[in-house]
Amino acid sequence: MSDLMLHGVLNMPVESWSDSELDKIQRRDRYTQASELILELERKNTALTEELQSWVAQHGCECQHPACNRCQDTMEAKQVINANQK
Repeated sequence: MSDLMLHGVLNMPVESWSDSELDKIQRRDRYTQASELILELERKNTALTEELQSWVAQHGCECQHPACNRCQDTMEAKQVINANQK
């Protein structure tokens, strides 16, 4: 199911639900799909955060020289890492 359809089903008002078994099964499938998508995104986020931490450890710079672009990149990378650790 597309993300657009998934969002539509997950945001469907309760009043529009039917009590049929088919409707219950379909909603349960969408909830499971949403849960799996969240877990997949969390795994990707963890992997990217680890990759960013590795980059900072290997290539990060804090010389504070005005012409150094790596210092700015390092600061921004650390902000992303800190935001993802909350």
